[in-house]
Amino acid sequence: MSLTLDKLNDDVIFCILLFLHDTSRHSLVSVLSVNKALHSVAVPVVHRSCVLDFALDQHESTVQRIQSWLKERSFILPFIRNLTVKGSYIPQWSAAGPTEKWGAIIQLLSQIPTGGLRSFTFCFHQQLPIILLDALHQHHPLAHLHVQNWTRISRDAPCGDPAELALANSPSLRSLHAKFSRSSDGRRDFSDAAFYRIVKLSPNLKAVSQTSSYFPSCVRSMPSMEERQAREKEVQSFAVDVPRRKGIKSLEMDSFSVGTLRDLCSFLDLGSLRNLDIKLTFHHINSDLNTAFTTFLASCGPLESLSIELGTSQSWDLILSAIRLHHSSSLSTLSLHQSESRTLQSMRVCLTLDELANICHSCPQLISLGIDIDRTAGKEKESAYYTILSRFFHLRTLKIYMDTGAVYSYALHLVSRMSKEEEVDLRSKADSYPFIDKEFALNVWDMVSKRDLHWVWEDSQGITRSSHLHELVLYMGNQVLTRGMGGYDTTSKAQQVTVRRSERDDRPAELDVNVINRLEECYKREQESLISLSNYTMKERQQRWKGLGERS
Repeated sequence: MSLTLDKLNDDVIFCILLFLHDTSRHSLVSVLSVNKALHSVAVPVVHRSCVLDFALDQHESTVQRIQSWLKERSFILPFIRNLTVKGSYIPQWSAAGPTEKWGAIIQLLSQIPTGGLRSFTFCFHQQLPIILLDALHQHHPLAHLHVQNWTRISRDAPCGDPAELALANSPSLRSLHAKFSRSSDGRRDFSDAAFYRIVKLSPNLKAVSQTSSYFPSCVRSMPSMEERQAREKEVQSFAVDVPRRKGIKSLEMDSFSVGTLRDLCSFLDLGSLRNLDIKLTFHHINSDLNTAFTTFLASCGPLESLSIELGTSQSWDLILSAIRLHHSSSLSTLSLHQSESRTLQSMRVCLTLDELANICHSCPQLISLGIDIDRTAGKEKESAYYTILSRFFHLRTLKIYMDTGAVYSYALHLVSRMSKEEEVDLRSKADSYPFIDKEFALNVWDMVSKRDLHWVWEDSQGITRSSHLHELVLYMGNQVLTRGMGGYDTTSKAQQVTVRRSERDDRPAELDVNVINRLEECYKREQESLISLSNYTMKERQQRWKGLGERS
């Protein structure tokens, strides 16, 4: 007898929709328009994870949305489990008090039943206010706090800021993410010291992420000896004599040194670490750092995810040995990437074919892999890589970082030192690196997904199954463009192309291809920002830019 939807009670449908909520949220939203019965059950499930957007053009509507929930004593409040608030600097807030700024969110926290909220994510580009942290502690002491885009009141604020101290000692804090904007303007900056003070003091922190981007400045100043000594003394004031030892599960950092590694080992229980994402940006990695890092890898528990980016030319031998010896059986995600160089003397080192084959044999549980492949005019070298990649049995996501031929484009600036034959040969090589298009991406997809034809097996129940590549991402050039005095760096020809299987069950053979030009995307965002600012008075614009400057 077939079981139809109208024969299922609401509790069963609710459980089905909860599963849909965790796997495909956009499909869950589509359920709202099916019929009245499904709509009534789906509405509270949709609000299980709420995102409140306080961006410039969303602020008023978001406040009205919260007020409508509170006014009507909305039945969805008991169903809210995960609450995220995000936004940017609001000019009207410059003269407003804390209660006026955050009153709507505080009221919402007070009306969600105690014990119902599981996580609260703060994703504003400004400091987490004490009044909001106190409200979370009072009404939902067991909820996990996640701080995205952690920000100081100012870069040069001295040690002892009350909001930073409150956050550092919060029992709710579980994850802390910060992205620092660094420049050469000579201003005092204690962001790193303040960030790691919170990391060391926090009692229950489980995930740490610290990344940075560099922006050249037209103002360059060298501090005097007295100024450097004063800054060093201020940095020392952020030191923690007795850090709270903790088991971090996820760690992301983009600046490593021997001292950093030793400092982390002094208060982190590396046995609990499962996800490690690091970037070594040094021009030359010496033997001491190499030894310290491989020792660090050996001290970690069985890693499930490992991502390493090198900003220099270096063989992967030692790192691969540590991976195979300590983490090969546990890894499900692995990414090994080196930045592209513009000089022949420091060209990146890609994995050899033998090294890639060894990863295939020693890491059988990989479902996500990221590697570098340098392109050639005849494409013979790439084809050999694609053949090995097609043998990764369980691979679902593949990311390939391709070069742009920047070494040849940059060398064209030196044509005055070359013979005519050398110049013609160089231009020929530079022209062999065109932008990636849909046809190129589909050709790569065909070669790396050939295993779909023969990787077929029967499971224990006799059901025929096959291993399918789900997503291919091709990166060309540096994906994080920085804007200097002369505009964006265009030499990278930054692109991203994604090939993904259709998520529709009735179209499993169809592919969706999305091509993104990073340079055009950056200019588009700038234009959107300028358009949004045009809606404000000159005074409000000045207040906004002042706020952005304080947080940069």
